[in-house]
Amino acid sequence: MTPENIGADAAETAATTEGTPVLLVEGLKKTYPSQTPGGQPVEAEDDEDDAIKPLPERLVIELTAYRTLALRNAVAENPHIAMTALLHKLISDNFMTRMYTGAMEAGVKHVFFPAQDDALKDSPSARAVQDRHAAWAGDIPKDDDALWAALEDADLADRIRAAPAGLNAPLGENGARLSGGERRRLGLARAYLRPAPWLVLDEPTEGLDAATEARVLERLARRLERTGQGLILVSHRPAPLALCDHWLMVTGLSSSGAVQMAVSKAQAAT
Repeated sequence: MTPENIGADAAETAATTEGTPVLLVEGLKKTYPSQTPGGQPVEAEDDEDDAIKPLPERLVIELTAYRTLALRNAVAENPHIAMTALLHKLISDNFMTRMYTGAMEAGVKHVFFPAQDDALKDSPSARAVQDRHAAWAGDIPKDDDALWAALEDADLADRIRAAPAGLNAPLGENGARLSGGERRRLGLARAYLRPAPWLVLDEPTEGLDAATEARVLERLARRLERTGQGLILVSHRPAPLALCDHWLMVTGLSSSGAVQMAVSKAQAAT
């Protein structure tokens, strides 16, 4: 069967091949790709008005913007996925040779969509990104002076100044290169950097010697007076309790197993 047979002559061909399996093709149409492999658009032929048409370029750009923003938000909400993607990018760039470099760029820059729907900025992904950036901006210190002030209040500034790299000194995961007392004070410095109305501290001087504890508490008292922050403190040590106006003390358990507490005004530390 030749190509000329497919079409108007198909029925006749089927009729003249009695007893032999025949493939009958009906309604065969030609279609054309919307663009070349190089990405250039292909003009549709005039006689193919009923062929599938490509989406308008503006719509494609807008859909890409929505999908890109949603992907950006999804990655940011899963830090372990973001770090895995970053690691994959770095490894592939350094140890693989290929034309395709992937969809991820390792770098810091602002990306603006050249064309976007007016409602994009109010989409759930856009609002999530905006809220996250606002929260990060509130947590990030304004400058090095703010970092040094927090370290001074935590009695850790001298230790960091002594490091060759200063504020850029590598301290290891969770301060692994610091002593136990230094890690405790690093935690205090981090807490001081958050602009919260209340400061919640759990055993802030645990593991500190008496002299270091006295310095930390003296500086904490000055900080509270300067910032106007409230303090909620949990401690088994008597010295920190001198910072509190009222105490909530656990007095025991009831017969039903409930914790019993008593509120009193602060007493002199002993």
